[in-house]
Amino acid sequence: MARSLSRFALLFGVIALALAGCGESRAEKAKAEVCKSRTEIHKQVEALEALTLSPSSISTAQSSFQKIEAELEKIKKEAPKLEGTTKTEAEEATSTFKSQISSIASSLTSNFNLATAETQFKSALEQLVKSYKQTLEKVSC
Repeated sequence: MARSLSRFALLFGVIALALAGCGESRAEKAKAEVCKSRTEIHKQVEALEALTLSPSSISTAQSSFQKIEAELEKIKKEAPKLEGTTKTEAEEATSTFKSQISSIASSLTSNFNLATAETQFKSALEQLVKSYKQTLEKVSC
């Protein structure tokens, strides 16, 4: 009886260990969230890149920038949970991309000229795409 009980305990322990190994680690969950956010930011960057200047483009651009900002906050929240170079990549890319977005937005609003609005708008979007490619796109997923 004691022998079968110890076998049962051993079998139960092995099963418990096996099941524990099946779950995602904290770092894996964080990486999945970072990658999900990066994908959403990529979609928003592509949408902005395709945007042409029109009366509705300002509200469309604002909406995209708000979505980008929200996703950057998610990445910022999850990045400390990552491991190794992925953690460093995500933290640096998020910080750099966020500051570049602020710079682009600032240049658009401070130097706005109605006569050259379309050129300024296109230039800002090109800078945004370039910034994304140099920062967040490089985060490994």
